[in-house]
Amino acid sequence: MDKERQECMFEQTAERVAAQVTNELAPSFRVPLRLVCPSREAEQAVLGAVTRAAQTRQIPVEVIDLEPDPAGRLNSLTSQLDDWDAIKSSSPHPTMPTLLILRGFDAFGDDRHEDPTYPFRSKFQFDEKFLWLFMGHDESRMRFLFESYRRPLYQAAVDITPAIWRSSIDVAEMRDDQEKPKKSCILDVITCRAGSGKASRVGAAKPR
Repeated sequence: MDKERQECMFEQTAERVAAQVTNELAPSFRVPLRLVCPSREAEQAVLGAVTRAAQTRQIPVEVIDLEPDPAGRLNSLTSQLDDWDAIKSSSPHPTMPTLLILRGFDAFGDDRHEDPTYPFRSKFQFDEKFLWLFMGHDESRMRFLFESYRRPLYQAAVDITPAIWRSSIDVAEMRDDQEKPKKSCILDVITCRAGSGKASRVGAAKPR
């Protein structure tokens, strides 16, 4: 596929994503969202489309790039959030909350960055000043963050990644797996059952 056609496809998909984002962020239903982009070009297309769509609905937008210092920037953001006590004692916000787009959120998708997400989860779920769009490039890391029940952000955001981008991500991951050195398959390990004198393949299906 030539570059011009690919960019056109990114733009078309990004426009659909932007429409979904602004619809999901309607005042009556402000659910946090998450999105995996297959490339930097796709990410830039989404950022532009979402910003334009939000402006037409008078939704302020702020893009936060977490990549230079993920833990430090997330901790800085956490300190600005409301908590449950603040919500109970404050009046409703008169203006539309700001849409925060957190780029590079997949950086937290491993055990090394576990701690910063705990205080963030405990506060952002009660916050009323911001709307949320979490973005990343690594599908497996994003699943680790939002789909593992052992993680603090379990089911904290709805996945709006387009199906066409899911397939692109799956193909890229498959290509990476194919390029890795192959390990010996456990099915090729021959063992001998004790006392039987017969050999069998470990893990092989038993005849019905």
